[in-house]
Amino acid sequence: MCDDARIAELHAAYCHATGFDLPLRMGRDRTWFDFEKAGFTKEDLLLVIRWIRREIPKRSGYSLSSLRFSTLLQLDYFEEKLLMARQELGRSRRQEPVVERVQTVGDVKRLVEASPEQSPPVAAGEVGANQLREWRRKFLTPLPTSQLTAGEPT
Repeated sequence: MCDDARIAELHAAYCHATGFDLPLRMGRDRTWFDFEKAGFTKEDLLLVIRWIRREIPKRSGYSLSSLRFSTLLQLDYFEEKLLMARQELGRSRRQEPVVERVQTVGDVKRLVEASPEQSPPVAAGEVGANQLREWRRKFLTPLPTSQLTAGEPT
């Protein structure tokens, strides 16, 4: 559940990032509650504001009114702008290199993509064989004779 401190923090971050000095009234309080309940974070808010501010000089249809509280915090509008900001950020961000490795599953080999930090993929046959060995060791060991009752065969 949202608490007043987090709502006040979100509102203060919004006011600081936009330069709009708005009081935190009951209607805005509810808007922040819904914003947080929808799963958005302070980092999301700051990303969208930064992205819109970057778009304003490009004459892309954005203006300072795009940062208005009543406009920006309509959840559908905000979600769309967040996706656009993330998409643009993703294009400009350098992607990690991908290494192709061979993975063996039984007698079939295939190429898989992995990041360089990952350990090489383990063959699925090895994993399954180890799990089967563990299961057999755990469940198929004979019971000690002290646990057998008098009527059971040995």
